[in-house]
Amino acid sequence: MIKLTFLGDIMCDYTMSNNLNRYLDLKTNKYDFSCIFTHIKRMLQQSDYVFANLETPISENNNDLTKAQWSFNSPYEFAQAIANCGIRFTSTANNHCLDRGLLGLESTIRSLDSIGLKHCGTQIKKGNEYCIVSVEGLQIGVLAYTYGTNAFSNYCYLPHNRYWAVNLLQEQEERIHNKWRSFFHNRANRIYNYLDKRLYPDNLKRQIYEKETFHLFRKALILRDIKRVKKKKVDLIVAYLHVGGQYNILPSSYTIRVTDWFINNGCDFVIDNHEHVVHGSKINDSSVATYALGNLVSSAGVENEPYDRRADFSIAFHAYFDKESKQIKRVTFSVLKTIKNEKGCYEVWPVFDLLKISQGNTSKLLKDALKVAEDFSGIAFNSVEEEYILKEWL
Repeated sequence: MIKLTFLGDIMCDYTMSNNLNRYLDLKTNKYDFSCIFTHIKRMLQQSDYVFANLETPISENNNDLTKAQWSFNSPYEFAQAIANCGIRFTSTANNHCLDRGLLGLESTIRSLDSIGLKHCGTQIKKGNEYCIVSVEGLQIGVLAYTYGTNAFSNYCYLPHNRYWAVNLLQEQEERIHNKWRSFFHNRANRIYNYLDKRLYPDNLKRQIYEKETFHLFRKALILRDIKRVKKKKVDLIVAYLHVGGQYNILPSSYTIRVTDWFINNGCDFVIDNHEHVVHGSKINDSSVATYALGNLVSSAGVENEPYDRRADFSIAFHAYFDKESKQIKRVTFSVLKTIKNEKGCYEVWPVFDLLKISQGNTSKLLKDALKVAEDFSGIAFNSVEEEYILKEWL
């Protein structure tokens, strides 16, 4: 059997960035983030290939780190720790990929290349919009896209000659809106607003960073990418999508619609993230979709709100393929949780293992873990398992 594992968002957010001294090795004067991943390393090493979303730029030389709340930039050693724990691929298409502008995007790509982490979603050169990986003879085409880049706050709008630098589901936040507003006046502007409300009525209830825009051009680019991947004669096409709102109880209608669109246009696995909490999954004989795997690493639910959405839990989603037929045979999942140790550093644990070493009352941990398992699978379980079986094929 070939085992693939898919993980959620890996963040080095502002709380971590403001406490980097916790991870500083005084002997080498370098950062050491290995403790974050130590307790999931055994689980990841049981997989033949591990995918995740890297939701922070990476600094090549650590001279331009930031402590800003919504503008990330993380140490080079953070990416090293990700690779050292067994993660082999990271999507770089997410709303923080341009937090440090195009220079930060390029620094991230060079850093990942130097470490040997495969990636896609952002690119320095045109033509690298997807990635092909081979796992025990299983050929996998990987695509990654994001709904936006926080352009409304970092004001980093892609130049027209670099539109391809980020794989986008739609144009950057407010770009088309502002472009048309500056072009039209009075009656024409009212016509635009009328069409916007008719075509995207949910926009009235959304924040700027969650709004849909006219994105036919982006759809055409995505269809081109999928077509190019299919020409590579791959056995599996995986799309990592950064889409949705923030800490919603359920996936948005837009998330579901975009996910279905990718499946209907040839993708076999669609792995959604960005919600920062665990959402459900949809599995049938021809496709697999997960609507949010949650934050693998984040301060949310650990040191920061929300504390009531189980934001400190995430899912490791596993898929097993037959080596000969290349057909999927089983999908399973594990429930993970981020905690803070006695030094103030974060650690990610399989809840199955955490329950074994937990002292005192574990009733809340057990209750929360079972709720997360139910949220993801739609099944009510009575106990925490190392791997829950979601579906098996004969």
